[in-house]
Amino acid sequence: FEVSNINICKGVAMMNIQSTKRLLTIIALLIVIASCTSTPSHFDQKLDESGKPQWVVQGTQTSKSQLGRSFLGVGVAQTNGEFSRQASAANQRAKEELERMVERFIEVVSRDYLASGSAQPSGYRENEAALQVIEMTDIVIPNAKIMEHWVDHDDDKIFAIAEIDYPQVVSLLSSSSKVNPGFKSYLQSSGEQVFDRIARQH
Repeated sequence: FEVSNINICKGVAMMNIQSTKRLLTIIALLIVIASCTSTPSHFDQKLDESGKPQWVVQGTQTSKSQLGRSFLGVGVAQTNGEFSRQASAANQRAKEELERMVERFIEVVSRDYLASGSAQPSGYRENEAALQVIEMTDIVIPNAKIMEHWVDHDDDKIFAIAEIDYPQVVSLLSSSSKVNPGFKSYLQSSGEQVFDRIARQH
């Protein structure tokens, strides 16, 4: 009788452990789902007739949508049967594309600021502008995120999309001690118009 009791207790304990594991798994899944849905993306995830996501078709761009303004970089790599390694390559290329778009935006803001006549009194000089554009881009890019991957099985390619939204770019530059105060003010007052001008060119 005692042996039976021990076996029953062991069985109940095992059932409790399994139930706890299942519960923890469900909770973990719910957390993942919640984290995905709580951060809306600024890129088009709809599929075209061939099954490609629109963000793959549209490529690298400055995007203005109902969700707001965002910089998007799309990278691609041949999979060669090695998904994880080539995913890293696609990620790197996506961030490089994103860097190109952010740098272009900051460069246009810089050019407009110099043309406004307000730059020189604030100490923002034309002969130093190119270097400052690179330094400001370097402040922004480490905060970009890889948002999604898509595999084209027909062409054996993997695509990645990197994103950073416009308000975050402005926030990062505005809070940095490395950025000229006059440039910060100009970015805050005129940055959206510059962004929209670039976005219309796509």
